[in-house]
Amino acid sequence: DDGAYAARRAACERAAAALGIPALRDATPEMIARHRDALDDEAGRAAQHVVHENQRVLDFAAALAEGDLSTAGGLMNESHRSLSEVYRVSCEELDVIHRAAEQVEGSRGSRMTGAGFGGWIVALIDAASRGGTLDELSDALQESLGRRPEIRDVVASDGAYARTPIT
Repeated sequence: DDGAYAARRAACERAAAALGIPALRDATPEMIARHRDALDDEAGRAAQHVVHENQRVLDFAAALAEGDLSTAGGLMNESHRSLSEVYRVSCEELDVIHRAAEQVEGSRGSRMTGAGFGGWIVALIDAASRGGTLDELSDALQESLGRRPEIRDVVASDGAYARTPIT
């Protein structure tokens, strides 16, 4: 919903202004603690989510670089909980899918993705059990949501890059 998205963006801007920084990405946990009284509830939630999410992203990248899928998956679960409970940009269907993904064999972790208030769940699933896990997840969601979600089986890659420098 555009209004709710705009409200979250405004909360981030208020938090940054209250902390005296140009953007919330520059905040630290210590800054938030020091200026907690200057933050309204939504701005405080935004600051808490953004600061911890930024650290989770760094920790996630390090875990993947080390091949530590258990830690990476746990960070995905923490991220989803923060998106749902702190920043409050998830929705009931995504929370149901996330909880179901936590229960299936071979799932290391999952989180919502997209701009919020709907979208997709990305799940980190062991390659060896992927087929059965996806079927199990689809069956569980059919039972709890009353319909089968669209499930896409994808493999992570390095992403897009330019072969030659862009000038």
